[in-house]
Amino acid sequence: LRKKFAKFGSVVSVRRYVKGAPRRADISFSSASEMQAAIDALNGTEIEGRTVKVRVTPVEEEVSEKPKKGKGKGKGKGKG
Repeated sequence: LRKKFAKFGSVVSVRRYVKGAPRRADISFSSASEMQAAIDALNGTEIEGRTVKVRVTPVEEEVSEKPKKGKGKGKGKGKG
């Protein structure tokens, strides 16, 4: 996959997901214009015997630790 997509720009990373029904891969480019060129050229084409759908997915932002709700008092009475 890296070779196919590298024709359109600088590929930063390729991550293939093998498990699950629809086979999937995430390819990251160094710029949005390179990414769009790859989408325009490869969407609907055949790679390794499969017709591919090339589309943009949102980048997962780093999730900051959210403060926990509650007052931390607990319900345990300690009886026993």
